[in-house]
Amino acid sequence: MINSKSVGVTDDYIKSFDAMGYKNIPQGTIINFKSVGVTPEYMKSFEEAGYKDVSYGTFVNLKSIGVVPPDKGR
Repeated sequence: MINSKSVGVTDDYIKSFDAMGYKNIPQGTIINFKSVGVTPEYMKSFEEAGYKDVSYGTFVNLKSIGVVPPDKGR
């Protein structure tokens, strides 16, 4: 398994998810998020656009292929 520090996971990175309501994310998922650049703001943007049941794995996939969050109201 990849070490979380090797991809740059910090306590502040984990706390940023907690602060936006994404709590108890598994360590492996946090590592995947960091490795492709998923942020809590990225996830929240999809939620605000109406996509409320997106899985963690789907966020990793979307970010890794360059999908940007849709605009609200579209």
